[in-house]
Amino acid sequence: MEKELVKALHDRISAGLPGNKAHHVMAPRSIHSYQNLPSNYNKAAVLALIFKENNDLNLCYIKRTSHHPEDKHAGQISFPGGKLEPHDESLLSCAIRETHEEIGILPQSIQTIGSLSPLYIAASNFHVSPFLAFLEGKPQFSLEKSEVESIIPMKIETLLNPHTKKQTSLKIRDVILNNVPYYQLENEILWGATAMISAEIEALLRDVY
Repeated sequence: MEKELVKALHDRISAGLPGNKAHHVMAPRSIHSYQNLPSNYNKAAVLALIFKENNDLNLCYIKRTSHHPEDKHAGQISFPGGKLEPHDESLLSCAIRETHEEIGILPQSIQTIGSLSPLYIAASNFHVSPFLAFLEGKPQFSLEKSEVESIIPMKIETLLNPHTKKQTSLKIRDVILNNVPYYQLENEILWGATAMISAEIEALLRDVY
């Protein structure tokens, strides 16, 4: 089943991404704010990792630690990833490296499915390139505790359940955002750019799963 799903997702991505249409569903503000790049932006990459555990297929999310005042996304739910470094061969290699550093997944166990639509995150000035991948074998997580508080899996069935998507008001850096769409992830709120990336994954899965 996993091999068939990986191939189906790869073929679906190759046929064209949902992009803005999917992003718009979970965008907390104007979709254009995630597309307009300034001249001084930084590059980053994240890895949306599908893994199997207890016969369930899951997406791997992490909760970032909240004790780094310079981190604009401290305490939030995200995919593993980070800034493109000079020694990274590509954005994909950056995403895989960061995944290894943050949650201990060995690069050789990661099977890349394809690249997803990039987003610009104004709060941290990063243009983020997401990648979808599959983990071969049982997860062996090892957290970098200075950056990652915990692993939070989301079952694929949960992502596809329409009742998982809700709306709320959030106070972010002294600004109130109303009618913010989010995914209910256990006791956490999955919103913002990570929710937008998740919405594109959801759209892809709906076509093949």
